[in-house]
Amino acid sequence: MTLVKIYKPTTDAAFLNQIAFIIFVAGFRYSVVDKKWPNIKKAFSNFSITKLAKATDKDVDCILAAKDMIKNRGKIAAILENARIIAALKKEHGTVLKWVDSLKKAHNKDPLFNPSLGRSVPAL
Repeated sequence: MTLVKIYKPTTDAAFLNQIAFIIFVAGFRYSVVDKKWPNIKKAFSNFSITKLAKATDKDVDCILAAKDMIKNRGKIAAILENARIIAALKKEHGTVLKWVDSLKKAHNKDPLFNPSLGRSVPAL
């Protein structure tokens, strides 16, 4: 039995890393994604929010061509969209982690377990 690595991210890049891992694991074996993860992480510039939020179609093609990449354009697009949302949240709150904490304080609930709280994400 493979145990899923769950941790509390300490940076915005770590937050996106965790989101991206979950996106890739959906529909794939955990062990396959875990084995490929170091190269996937490299292809996504170690989940640099600044860089990924500005990604172009050419960047998507480079990511798709990367070693060990799971060739799923939809998953890659979802990760890049999450990077754009995190970048917008950073502008307003300083970090996505501060935004999550503000939701916890305002609603006395963890937004990760109460999806309706996520409706306050800025529209892009």
